[in-house]
Amino acid sequence: MKLYFATTTLFFLSIFLFPWFVTAGLGLLIVARYSGYEVVFGGLMMDLLYGVDIPAFYFGAYIYTIIGIAVLFFGVYIKRHLVFCQS
Repeated sequence: MKLYFATTTLFFLSIFLFPWFVTAGLGLLIVARYSGYEVVFGGLMMDLLYGVDIPAFYFGAYIYTIIGIAVLFFGVYIKRHLVFCQS
């Protein structure tokens, strides 16, 4: 349980302190190891802080949230179908 809180806290701190790829790696680690709903909230925080609305991209201002939701659904789908992840 302590590792869960430490990983989640580091994930939210990495939004402010580290480059995007460190945050993305921690988000993938959270989805792979735990339920991973924090990734969607982290994506929303990143969009609200750093998102820029570009007309060429339809959902440009909310791209991190969309990626977070996609990673969460993909992680849940994969964990449901893997034998060694079933509990």
